Amino acid sequence: MKANAYIGNLLTPVLEVNTVYTIHYFRYGWKFDIAGEAHDFWEIVYLDAGEATVRAGEETLLLRQGEAIFHKPNEFHNVKATGNIAPNLVVISFECHDDAMYFFNDRILRIDETERNLLADIIIEA
Repeated sequence: MKANAYIGNLLTPVLEVNTVYTIHYFRYGWKFDIAGEAHDFWEIVYLDAGEATVRAGEETLLLRQGEAIFHKPNEFHNVKATGNIAPNLVVISFECHDDAMYFFNDRILRIDETERNLLADIIIEA
């Protein structure tokens, strides 16, 4: 077979994660309350079980099981148990400078089973 019989497909990266800072799975009590923080990189918080309130800048939002929020760089954020159901969280912080990340600003996303399994794989690998 000739070498030129193959046609390659050039891939264009949309998001490039440059650095991963933390990968955690937390099982908190129903009274959990963290003071909060801000840092110069992105952070995803996925609620694997329970419910929690999440502060994102000036907003306080309710996060339910199966939902995720991205905190943009330098955004003050915290997590607090609602006092009803203890939360289990996946928290991954990372550096990414691609403009496509801003799609995630100010949104709570519902994570489907495939995405949940990918997050589980990341936790297992970490």
